[in-house]
Amino acid sequence: MYVCNVNPSIPHILAAVPASALLVFFILRKKALHIPGLSAGASAAVFMLKVALLFVFWAIYTYVYANPQYADIYKYFYDGEALFHYLRQDTAGFFRVFLGMENESDHLYMNAHTLHWYKPFEEFPINENRLIIRFHALLYPLSGGSYFAHAVLSSFLAYLGGLLLYKTWLPLFREKAPLWFLTVFALPSVLFWSAGALKEPFVLLGGGLLVYALFRPGKLWYLLPALLLILFSKEYVFAAFLPGVLAVLLGRTPAFREKPATAQILALALVFALIVVVSASVPGYNFWQILYKKQEAFVNVSRLMHARSRFPMPAFSPDVPGILAALPHALFNALFRPFPQDIHSLMIAASFLEMLALYGLGIYSLFTVRFQRPDVAKARVFWFCLSFVLLLSAIIGLTVDNSGALVRYRMPALPFLMAIFVLVLRKNITFKWFKI
Repeated sequence: MYVCNVNPSIPHILAAVPASALLVFFILRKKALHIPGLSAGASAAVFMLKVALLFVFWAIYTYVYANPQYADIYKYFYDGEALFHYLRQDTAGFFRVFLGMENESDHLYMNAHTLHWYKPFEEFPINENRLIIRFHALLYPLSGGSYFAHAVLSSFLAYLGGLLLYKTWLPLFREKAPLWFLTVFALPSVLFWSAGALKEPFVLLGGGLLVYALFRPGKLWYLLPALLLILFSKEYVFAAFLPGVLAVLLGRTPAFREKPATAQILALALVFALIVVVSASVPGYNFWQILYKKQEAFVNVSRLMHARSRFPMPAFSPDVPGILAALPHALFNALFRPFPQDIHSLMIAASFLEMLALYGLGIYSLFTVRFQRPDVAKARVFWFCLSFVLLLSAIIGLTVDNSGALVRYRMPALPFLMAIFVLVLRKNITFKWFKI
């Protein structure tokens, strides 16, 4: 079994330098990669901050947490390394595996040499681990096997996703552009969890591309690649986005063009009805049973790992009445934890302070509200964000039982939650040095 090097040599660390330099060069030279309001150099500095944080991220998961070989930040890199080594052993077999056409001998190799190519139980035919494993295998010969070079490119994917999100909605936030910049590029959870070679950078890229496709005129053809990228990265994020996507598409029709709230309610009803029908009639696709198994798996892992940040979870039966009864408690956990009593590490403490600041802004924003007919474009963004935040929070709240996992899985929702507060805020926030 191949083992990734969790304490890399100096050459492995230095491999991040040419990777970073090349990407900084592209940011400096390509105006499309500049962050509006910042110079080319400042935009490159934002990216380099993400690069610097990946070393912090690596150090925490290598020296602070036990068993670094099996930590999340390494597991996909490790499996990608193993897949790449299969190229030397059986070239045809490598391409069969890479293209999803593996035979029995390929199955034996991947089962023996990887830990995450196969899941303990498969909820859907799509195994979202495999996209990122293929990514690492493809990059491996170019990086020389340096984890840091992989993490640098992953950070760039997150930068691109943030840039797409920031540029697409900037016209709606122009009078509050500095706050919108902080929302997209400076939220601590987003900075931290997008710093490793994990799924999160792919999710952030997919989310940014999705918003770009839906809300930029003439860019709808990006919608399918965006949805596929999210689906093959994290299927529960894909599920949370679906009603919002459908609502925006309905909003393009004459009947709903001026009724974003109605479009969103109808979209939620249609997706819910579809889930009920599929769960009842298609074997292996019972959504309620999948949520139940997810919760069971999380509880078992937390008990096995003696997680100190566990909190009470709503038990539920795998059916519609059971889910609806557990939903208020689930949303409460996902939207507001961690609480002070949940704090058992600096990471959880940082998340507590982040949520405190975020909801502080939310409360302040509510005090500035003036009741008037909202702009349709802003209302459409508001309902899209609210739908995504609530659905992602519901899924997380029904399945995750500890604050350590919660702060990571909730991360994709935070920019959209902040977007709601920035939309509601009725106060201009501008700086002379931040010119749009």
